[in-house]
Amino acid sequence: MLHSRSLLGTCAGWHSRQLKLLHAEPPLWPEPVQQVIPFELTEDPYSIRGLPRAEIAIDEHIVTAIIDTGNGMTGVTSNNANLLEYLSGAELLDTWPIMTSRGRRRYEILRGPSIRLGRTTFHDVLMDRPVGPAHLEAGYILGMNILLRYPKVCFDWQESRLFLGDLGSCAGGLSPDHAYLVDNFVLYLEVPLPDGSVMPALLDTGSTVTYCSKAFVEANNGRQHFVFRSHPELAGECEVSDDVYFTSVVIRRSQIQVGMDTFRQFAAFGWELNPLKVYFVPKETND
Repeated sequence: MLHSRSLLGTCAGWHSRQLKLLHAEPPLWPEPVQQVIPFELTEDPYSIRGLPRAEIAIDEHIVTAIIDTGNGMTGVTSNNANLLEYLSGAELLDTWPIMTSRGRRRYEILRGPSIRLGRTTFHDVLMDRPVGPAHLEAGYILGMNILLRYPKVCFDWQESRLFLGDLGSCAGGLSPDHAYLVDNFVLYLEVPLPDGSVMPALLDTGSTVTYCSKAFVEANNGRQHFVFRSHPELAGECEVSDDVYFTSVVIRRSQIQVGMDTFRQFAAFGWELNPLKVYFVPKETND
């Protein structure tokens, strides 16, 4: 989930509006084709760490999009005229004023553009975009409303390949228990605490860094180290964040936001549906 969306105050209302529309997306989309999509890990405006980006086509115009498992909706992160050019014919469904760290902004939900991912084209896709002065040039986001159309997905970090409809490199990986989808669109895992309780962790390829809340660190006996419940070897370190987006929005649902610095400690990451399982593949070590 890109931190461009530093939303305050009215985010809960915006989120509920998004969900209502997402759950009504066209049920007659084509059956996605099993395929492998190349991606690259490029630099984002805030960090030397890369985010996964792949080519998609919006109404047959080729663009590059960040593959963001932390965003339920596909969208645009800037109102740069060049980015919005291919959305000019989309239908405006909703708009919502939101106070952000950069002042009051309006966000819109649109329906209408077709999105082609590899050999599959999805029509009348829902997308969101900011309105007003541009504040980021990050570009397009490929969100979970597209990725979850595939029963299996795998990011192979070492080969820079995205498997769609097949576990690919994730087959045989470690599968921590207590994974779940929030609102049927965003992936979470539970992290245990010393007192036996758990805290949810958002799995977010759109975040460069793994963040955690002060509440998590305090409950974790002052440590910023965490593991997933059933596999202690699946671990990470988090940074305590005062980022406006994290503290005001993400923290409503989770205390940890697992980012690319953690994902790239592994060879691959992915999931399958029905039943939901999340997979992490450790890197091979040379003894």
